[in-house]
Amino acid sequence: MDAIIGIWKSKKGAEENMEAFMDACKIPQAMRAVFMEREYEVTYTKGDGDNKFKTTIKILNDPKLPAKDYDFELGKDFEYDDIDGQHFKGCVTWDGKQFVEHYKDSLGNDVDIKREILTDGLMKLTMTCHGVSATIQFAKC
Repeated sequence: MDAIIGIWKSKKGAEENMEAFMDACKIPQAMRAVFMEREYEVTYTKGDGDNKFKTTIKILNDPKLPAKDYDFELGKDFEYDDIDGQHFKGCVTWDGKQFVEHYKDSLGNDVDIKREILTDGLMKLTMTCHGVSATIQFAKC
């Protein structure tokens, strides 16, 4: 679990199947280009307690959006608003090699995310909505 602690930057061009994923999640057409252009920086830190974490998300190429902090405890349900203001309910667990996350968005979509640390210093984020998966890779800074 300690391997995920640190700063990670999305690898531009390393996305797979994003259009089909956005279709499955019913993401409005106007937002799709915005999502695909974003460069993300994600920071994971430990919180107060063994199972508590803090995630900070920055959009590096959109200075209008402030960084957003999320605090969560493994295995505990929580609610949050994402960087674009959409409301989610979620739960994050650790399966021994990756974070496993389940979210329900304000549209009623169930979204599952796995954040797996690969042997080459990359993190592979796999998102699934209505049976359609997409991946994004992040490199540790």
